[in-house]
Amino acid sequence: MYEEYNIGNLSKEEQNDIQELYKNCRTFTDLISKSIDKNVPIPVDSQTIEELIKLADDIKSQNPYEDGKTDLIVKMNQLIKKIINNNQ
Repeated sequence: MYEEYNIGNLSKEEQNDIQELYKNCRTFTDLISKSIDKNVPIPVDSQTIEELIKLADDIKSQNPYEDGKTDLIVKMNQLIKKIINNNQ
């Protein structure tokens, strides 16, 4: 859960960004599950997927939860929202 990662050193805006990412990741995971269940691909270009993977790697390696580098989280949120919106 999101709360497990809230260290308390983050501003309210940064905490909101992380909460939004958590919510969007859950929605994205549901979209992937439905796609697999129905055997229907998610129409996303390979560049978007590559960018999403790179952002995930950057977030993991830079630990923005401690460093306050939530720009990566904001970018990932934007990408995931774009994919979700294009598949509704």
